[in-house]
Amino acid sequence: KENLHHAIHTLGHWPNNSGTKNNNHRFSEADVIAMRAMHATGNFTYRMVGEVYGTDPRTAWGIICRKSWAHI
Repeated sequence: KENLHHAIHTLGHWPNNSGTKNNNHRFSEADVIAMRAMHATGNFTYRMVGEVYGTDPRTAWGIICRKSWAHI
């Protein structure tokens, strides 16, 4: 709590922990770009992309549709 208070009031911003800056990230920025490129070809469904990257199709959908990893 004190660290967030310090970041907001002293530094003037909320800390940016998006993407690979988040310690719990499962994919790299290159993975995200590759997932989107795979789906854009029309040859891969969300399920197929999820299987390739070892994740749930809903997670793949969120990344491909920019619901998560929107900054990439």
